[in-house]
Amino acid sequence: MCIGLLIDIAGITILFKWEPPVRGFTDEGNVIVTIEPTEDNKKEFAKNTTYSYVAIRLLVVGFAFQIVATIISLWV
Repeated sequence: MCIGLLIDIAGITILFKWEPPVRGFTDEGNVIVTIEPTEDNKKEFAKNTTYSYVAIRLLVVGFAFQIVATIISLWV
């Protein structure tokens, strides 16, 4: 259970630093454009998106570890 909690803490720390992934569309399907993208902006957006998805995956894996640990502790 501690492993799952540590993984969750790592995931939420990454998520706080690099924000949740952002879609470039509104609910109506309009594209949100605020600036002309440069190569640096594209690279930074790609890095932020990658870290955001890694963080979300860590959270899911951490919760899975906690669920498995809880189920095992109930059976033992």
